[in-house]
Amino acid sequence: MIRSFLFLRPFAVCSLAGMSLLHASLATDTPQPTIPVSAWTDYLEAAGRNDSRQRYSVNERIGADAFYKKGIRGEGVRVANIEPGTLWRGHAIFTGIPEDRLYYGVQATADYSDLHATGVCGAIAAGSADNPRAMGIAPKADLYSASFFKKPQNAAAPPFSHTSLLTTYRRFFGKADVINTSWGTVWPTPTVEFYSYLLDSFCRAHPETLFVAAAGNTGTFPNPAQRGKVSTIASGFNNIAVGAQGNAPAYDELCPNSCHLPVDFINPHTNKQEGKRAGVDITAPGEMIVVPTINPKDPKRNDLFFKASGTSVAAPIVAGGACLLISSARKNGFPAEATDARVLKAVLLNAADKPKGWDNGAHHAAYRDQADVWLTTQGLDYKFGAGFLNLAQALKQHGEAAPSKFWNLYSLKQGQSQTIPLGNIPSGSTVTATLAWFQDCAIKGFAQAPGDAELDRLLKDGKPSPVEKPEIDYRGMADFNLELCRIDPTAPGKPIPVAASATPNNTVEHIRFQIPQDGDYCLKITFDRMTYGAPPAQGEPSATAWSITPPPATR
Repeated sequence: MIRSFLFLRPFAVCSLAGMSLLHASLATDTPQPTIPVSAWTDYLEAAGRNDSRQRYSVNERIGADAFYKKGIRGEGVRVANIEPGTLWRGHAIFTGIPEDRLYYGVQATADYSDLHATGVCGAIAAGSADNPRAMGIAPKADLYSASFFKKPQNAAAPPFSHTSLLTTYRRFFGKADVINTSWGTVWPTPTVEFYSYLLDSFCRAHPETLFVAAAGNTGTFPNPAQRGKVSTIASGFNNIAVGAQGNAPAYDELCPNSCHLPVDFINPHTNKQEGKRAGVDITAPGEMIVVPTINPKDPKRNDLFFKASGTSVAAPIVAGGACLLISSARKNGFPAEATDARVLKAVLLNAADKPKGWDNGAHHAAYRDQADVWLTTQGLDYKFGAGFLNLAQALKQHGEAAPSKFWNLYSLKQGQSQTIPLGNIPSGSTVTATLAWFQDCAIKGFAQAPGDAELDRLLKDGKPSPVEKPEIDYRGMADFNLELCRIDPTAPGKPIPVAASATPNNTVEHIRFQIPQDGDYCLKITFDRMTYGAPPAQGEPSATAWSITPPPATR
């Protein structure tokens, strides 16, 4: 049955803006033309073919062709989209998807097909030989669509219960390789983001699953207390939060409605604001994206596509890109750590292109015992994160036929450090390096990694015991620093920092630095302190990815 999000408005900050023509309750900040109901079908058909800006392939723009040329389209990868609604299997592009690929959480409303989920799933893995512009990024991935939607008691209540939300996400963490989510809300005042910590707990328990979230379409929100903020779901630490690029087909600037402000860091142990951090990790095309859609007035039409805009379609593009990386790694026999969520995040961020105006606040400053170091305490750009998604570069960074030597996964205890030799680097070269790790949190009294037997018990007869609002165990967050150091031949055991990323309250460090003089260099990762909480006794794993771009004259 095709239904509409009559109760989703408070949580629809990541809506597909263009789809408001068909779905009045999906909020949009861009004025849309009024289309008579009798003309909807004709308009939808025309929308996909008459705009000159649509004569291009987004897949090509982000470098996905580098994978396609190697015969990689997401084979052997499981990807799930989770939101209040599932894709419509009746669409011609989804007719090959088995019924058991749709999942509804405990207490969720069953058979809730929705146009938003249909469009988002299409951006991830739709397959269309006749129209490459409507092909998802990873068309051969095993696509699942899950919904936690539950009709709320009143208009102010969220469109889910804790039972429906938790059981839906728990069903796929540890079972799917990638999860995409394109929903969320924004609180007007700084607060501990309960739902982001909830999902961070699943990420922490399951580093084998990469969690990608739409950062939010709040750039033009009328409420100044919410405008520009990252959504409560994407504002977690253990995911990849995705902003949207606009100005199609150039995709050289931020979409006007994409979020662009830093996130307030609220220490969960003190409940006090302790600075700000970058909330967006990366951006991807999020304007004029052709996706499958539904006409609720004529559900028999199963061949309609639409041009969608917003972070809702930018996030699944990144999720599809991650599927390609995982598929390539497995095809070529990479070790399991190559598909660890922290490694994938570090690789995707490090491979991103820097847009005009990219600024992570780096400046000349004293650092440790050095008077002049290129230092950032921000790490990422507030609007663009690490920059524009570049899958061709990510493939090189990750490795093609074999794992590259430009990433690693390593565990440190507090007080320890790791050094990565880079060798001799000529003057004028650009070094880019990214470090990613997880904060440590868990859901108290709730199995985050249940066996199938427990799931069967919960689902038996459709009458499980309800899950009360869970309590989060805020265990702690390590504070790593990332340094680029020059090795003094007279004192090789004491690398000299020349650039550093030292964010006090984030789980990403990012350096981009042009080498001023020839010499031997290395990266140094230090674990000096905890942002909050106690250090993990077994050590904290972190992933590092790096690249060296030679001077222009030698390329």
